[in-house]
Amino acid sequence: GMSARIATPSAKGTWLETDKSSEVLAADNVHTTAADYARFLQGIIRGEGVSPALRAEQTRVQSDRRLELCRKVEAKLCPKGAGFGLGWEAYVFEDTTVLMHTGNDRGESAMAVVDLGRGDALVVLTNSNNGISVAADLLEKVGLEPRFVDFLLHSQ
Repeated sequence: GMSARIATPSAKGTWLETDKSSEVLAADNVHTTAADYARFLQGIIRGEGVSPALRAEQTRVQSDRRLELCRKVEAKLCPKGAGFGLGWEAYVFEDTTVLMHTGNDRGESAMAVVDLGRGDALVVLTNSNNGISVAADLLEKVGLEPRFVDFLLHSQ
């Protein structure tokens, strides 16, 4: 079963009990593999399972956070739009949109980035509180939208 394949979370060098919720909650505690999540992201890139109107809403900034997110970066690094879309953080540049979803719990960190312009995505699943610190290098190495990578690196 899946329980034998769940990574044990760690925090500050201590192994923690794995959260094995029996209730389904769309906003939290997704249990998946990197490969299955990558297949899901491929569907997001292709716009599968949603109407064109819903797709437009999915990639549009619904809750503008540009001022908050851009306060630490030079104006030239800030996307044209930044905030929450439907289920994703959306970063809108002149010619492309990048979607990102992150999650952190005790001893766990996860990040998914979808570069709609290039049709590429990256999934980072870790069993560490500081696991996302490796994601910045990975984003650059896999060749995701450089403007998004620059923004993310400088806004932290």
